[in-house]
Amino acid sequence: MIITELYEGQGLGNQLWVYAASRSIAEQLNVPFILLGAERFKGKDFLHINSEVGISAAEAVDVAKSSRWSSFHEAFFYDRELDYMSSGFDSRVLALSGMSKLDGLYQSEKYFFGDLERPKMYFDLDDVWKSKNRVEDDTCIINLRGGEYKRHKNLILPESYWNKAIENMKRMSDVRKFLVVTDDVRYARAMFPKFDVLEGGIEDCYASIYNAKYLILSNSSFAYFPVKTGGNSRLVIAPKYWARYANPCGRWASIANLYESWLWQSPDGRLSTFEECLPECAGTEAVYEAKYFVRTTPDIVQKPGIRQFVPKLLRSRIKRALSLILPRYFG
Repeated sequence: MIITELYEGQGLGNQLWVYAASRSIAEQLNVPFILLGAERFKGKDFLHINSEVGISAAEAVDVAKSSRWSSFHEAFFYDRELDYMSSGFDSRVLALSGMSKLDGLYQSEKYFFGDLERPKMYFDLDDVWKSKNRVEDDTCIINLRGGEYKRHKNLILPESYWNKAIENMKRMSDVRKFLVVTDDVRYARAMFPKFDVLEGGIEDCYASIYNAKYLILSNSSFAYFPVKTGGNSRLVIAPKYWARYANPCGRWASIANLYESWLWQSPDGRLSTFEECLPECAGTEAVYEAKYFVRTTPDIVQKPGIRQFVPKLLRSRIKRALSLILPRYFG
């Protein structure tokens, strides 16, 4: 049996990856699947998922109460040069037996075991949101990630990435309009003053990406499933090396986040296919597998900062004030 859990503080993209990958692993092993913490699912108002597969609801409740499972943690590599915790496909999942509870990110397409259609069977977008958020054929969606990303400067993509991606999109398609979908409207307006910005909830953002044919993405897990399950995309541009765009080491961060059928843009604006990126990504993985072998607890690589000494309510008010004054830098 495969068990996974949704936690407080997880974003929707991370929740969907953990759910879909864990369910796919259960399917591959031909064992039941149970999702704990379904009440924390951030997409419950517009995405339909199953909390148990191959087991009754009553049996699932008994399993949850018993806690008689072994814990399995996906392998991570702490890349000190990139200051990043990287993960890929952990093949040990294929040897799991008994009741195993999975924790980790699980963001590799390899967890679908060659069948990238699997996620379409795991959750479905409500038709109401599909109809409400139709995207015209000549419109490109720009998925801009702001918010808490602005606390991590290595994650924020430079303006040059977006400008070059827009140039590439215009050159390669019949796109005439751009619509910004974001978690940070003020930031989006500061970055793209000439483009419309979608002012809706997470449902509208998800559905707009789901319906779009042309997309320019940030290095966020949020867009993966609406793009892949929507099935409408013709041209998708994403940042090469993902969470460490333009890093001088030429390494993927993380090795999980290289996806089929997308085009990957480097800092000079050059686009590479999935197949062209594979050797580089495989090289990154080979380095990690050969040289990174020390296991430790997550708190060892967490950096204490002044934030932990500031009360949460005060932090929230300070951030809100700063986001009004400097939306490009504070979310």
